Amino acid sequence: MWGDLYLLIASILSLLIIIKRYPNRVRDIKVSSILALVVYVASELITNFENEFAILLKPILFITALSLVFVILLMLIRRLKPVVFQYPYPIVFLPLLLPFSFLFVMDTIIVEQIILASIQAVVIVVLFLLTAGYSHYLDKRGGMYLGLLLLITSFILYWMVGEVVNIEQWIWKLTLSFGMILTIYSLSGLLINKLDETVEDEEYL
Repeated sequence: MWGDLYLLIASILSLLIIIKRYPNRVRDIKVSSILALVVYVASELITNFENEFAILLKPILFITALSLVFVILLMLIRRLKPVVFQYPYPIVFLPLLLPFSFLFVMDTIIVEQIILASIQAVVIVVLFLLTAGYSHYLDKRGGMYLGLLLLITSFILYWMVGEVVNIEQWIWKLTLSFGMILTIYSLSGLLINKLDETVEDEEYL
């Protein structure tokens, strides 16, 4: 219960940060971030309903939220203008195929967990690489690194420690909540400062 409350509060605060600080000229990133948050909150809240449909829907919603995070990262990488990543804009939406492919492995718990853990790990690694490469554009560099540390801690608690010993869910959800807020806030600095040097949206679409 407390863990769900932490995540709900963190999601609301993150939503306010996105609406307030993410510039409108990166509206694709802004809208995708809002959608990812809404879907993620739905995936957590649905666990309160103990029925077969809720059990089936939760992992689908969760991987959809992760897919949207992938979309956001691809949008961000493309806008940062590294030459090697100037792929056609529609490519950024390819991760949205993940929920459909996920349907084929849902009956296999081990494969399902491996896929979910792998996607989360890749997201954290990409965030770390972006932070390392563009940290001088961040308003709160320490906040970003702390946010990443909390995300990594939450990942370890859930996927590694949680497999060995029983831990209270509120612990990893609390670290995830703070990590999410710090990361989303810190990324707004990158969007504002670095993307001021890039061309307007129309040149990307």
